[in-house]
Amino acid sequence: MQGSLMCQLGADGCTRGSWRFAFNEQLTHLFDPENRKWIEIPPGDQQVKDMLDGDRELTELLTKIANGDCQRWLQKLREHSNEMQGTPGALATTPPVALVKGAAIRPITSILLVVLTHSILLVVQGIVL
Repeated sequence: MQGSLMCQLGADGCTRGSWRFAFNEQLTHLFDPENRKWIEIPPGDQQVKDMLDGDRELTELLTKIANGDCQRWLQKLREHSNEMQGTPGALATTPPVALVKGAAIRPITSILLVVLTHSILLVVQGIVL
């Protein structure tokens, strides 16, 4: 399983993040930190979705990472873009400020360990109970 964080800077200047999770390169789940909701792709994998919905610790972690990292990354991108525009000769090779409205993506492979750990704990609890 691989997790990716997508960061966007809106026209209103607000940063927004969203998570995408894939298994064997197939998109399986999305997480929206703004409303703290999981979406399964394709719909129907209700058991995993229920497990993820009920995991408050994971929800908090993903929300904090999205809110903090997205704002920091996009600020650094904006600063770098402004620096490049001030450099002589950089205008010919540097895209305009619209670059800041792009996206920064960071794969988060450690999320696999968190989800896997929680899944194993749920299975163990089910066997013990």
